[in-house]
Amino acid sequence: MALFEYRSRLKGSVERAFELLSKPEFILKVTPPDMGLSYVNPPAQYAKDAIIEFKVIQFGMVQNITHKITEFDAPKKFVEEMIKGPMPKWIHTHEFIDLGNGEIELVDKIDFDTPGGLLAFVVTESKIKHQLEIGMDLRHTRLEKMM
Repeated sequence: MALFEYRSRLKGSVERAFELLSKPEFILKVTPPDMGLSYVNPPAQYAKDAIIEFKVIQFGMVQNITHKITEFDAPKKFVEEMIKGPMPKWIHTHEFIDLGNGEIELVDKIDFDTPGGLLAFVVTESKIKHQLEIGMDLRHTRLEKMM
């Protein structure tokens, strides 16, 4: 079991950040292009029990992944869990904290297990965390401009 946590501060409102980060259309704008993210019939907005199907390129392989939104408490928090994909466990909690004075903090926690078998030699915990760090840094930079 591994845990990745990323915190970022932004100027703006939790309502605006929540609105943006719970829409597949916006997620496409803040995702690294080399991930090759594409959605399959996405909802316009995430909601409790929504099923999110998408494809990404990870470690040179196209992955078909399905997440389910298991918690949705606008504008404070939502949780997406992998129900189909390469990882035995992947739970991504998105938290939106109002710091006052027009500032917010976004907290992303990803609780995951690395895959087993031969894939475990390529897809290590440290590689996953490194890729997540790169993706979150880019998301922060792009989100900062849109808030």
